[in-house]
Formats: sequence, structure tokens, C-alpha cells
Amino acid sequence: MARLYQNTFAAAVPMSGSIDPSYAPELKNIPIWAFHGSADPVVPVQSTRDMVAALQAIGGNIKYTEVAGGGHYIWPEEYVDPSLYAWMFSQELDGTTTDVTEPTLDSATSAASIDVTLVHTPEPASFTLFALAASAAMLKRRRLSRRSHHHAGA
Repeated sequence: MARLYQNTFAAAVPMSGSIDPSYAPELKNIPIWAFHGSADPVVPVQSTRDMVAALQAIGGNIKYTEVAGGGHYIWPEEYVDPSLYAWMFSQELDGTTTDVTEPTLDSATSAASIDVTLVHTPEPASFTLFALAASAAMLKRRRLSRRSHHHAGA
């Protein structure tokens, strides 16, 4: 998704994924934090290692966490780490970062309404749809906020 819609996502967080390293130039400017279990029996960890190496070789904005002994199903532990969300929400679409220590919630949302301790954590693709919707709403708010600040200063 990040490769196909480069002007839509401020960051990407692939978990236990695989993509051809030849796509690295298309992903170079997108901040990516990739995760993969070293003992993944479904998707070989080498696929992520190869992409990380390809991005590093061309100066891509890549972080990598390899979960020692982790299998394919690593996301329940990774998705509950607040530092992941702080990193993700500190990225901006124009390639800059902001100083965000906690995800910002609007008045209609409270921290208590977000349950990250899921009993049956869905595949990342399902979770990603939720994250994309939340990110799209956040990006829209940022754009509107910037426009109102810009117009207020004009």
C-alpha cells in the first residue's frame, strides 16, 4: 500500500511481510519500521532482511526489529508497544517528524476506549484497515489544522 500510494501514508509498519527488494527506490522516502520473527515458518525472515538491506543501501528511512525466536504471529506483542505508536504518529507526510510522545486523541475518543490487549489479534491486514482509517482521519485533521493556521496568519 505504501509503495502504491506514496503520497497517502506518512509511515509504514510491515509485520512478518515480504516484498521484492527491487521496490526499495519507491519506498526510500517513506519512514518504515519493519518487524519480523527470526523463526517465521510462513514468510521467510530473509525477505525482510533483504528489503532492509536494500533500503539501507540507498539511504532509505528504515528501522528494523527482528524478534528473536519469533514465529509468524508476532504482532500481538508488537502492537501493544506504545513506542511504536509514538514513532508512527510522529511521522508527517512531507517526510518530517514531530515530537509526539503519545498518540493524540480527539475529544470523542478516550484512551480507555482503545483496547490493545486483544484476545484473538487479527492478521495485520485486518488491523491495518483500522490503522489506515485512524491515520487518514489524523492526516485530515493535520491538513485542516495547517490550513487554518496558515489562513489565520495571512
